Amino acid sequence: MIARSPDRTRGATLIEMLIYIGLLAVVLGVGVNGLIRVWGVHGTLRRQSDAIVLAGDTGERWRADIRAATGPIRSDDGTTLTIPVGDHVVTWGFGNGIVWRQAASDRKAAPLLLRVRASRMTPEIRGPVHAWKWELELEPVPTRARTLPLYTFFAVEGGGS
Repeated sequence: MIARSPDRTRGATLIEMLIYIGLLAVVLGVGVNGLIRVWGVHGTLRRQSDAIVLAGDTGERWRADIRAATGPIRSDDGTTLTIPVGDHVVTWGFGNGIVWRQAASDRKAAPLLLRVRASRMTPEIRGPVHAWKWELELEPVPTRARTLPLYTFFAVEGGGS
């Protein structure tokens, strides 16, 4: 048997290097897969939070129009609401998955919310108080969402104040 000198170091073989490279590829593959999933969840969460903020802002705009009413508010079928404000009329409506608002009869209707599943604006008469309720359901961002994006807004007619 040949004796080795104690100061001689042992080098890595080609097989060992291939094993290390394979392990590194597996670890990097799992990491990249996790990163892609996190990016996907981040995008979904971002779209959901944007929809919540937009629905809240639109609801507040609807409430402001109801409070600014100077005459009786009319709703024919629950999907269209006509609000007299000063010398013009503000109309809110829902159709084809879009909630829109028209500030005056000579202006074009502006879409405010897209991907709306259902919208219903109904009067809520509570004694001498004339209020309105708007029930809004948006399309869920993931198609198999556990909770539905449902919103309810209440507003009391202001009588022009």
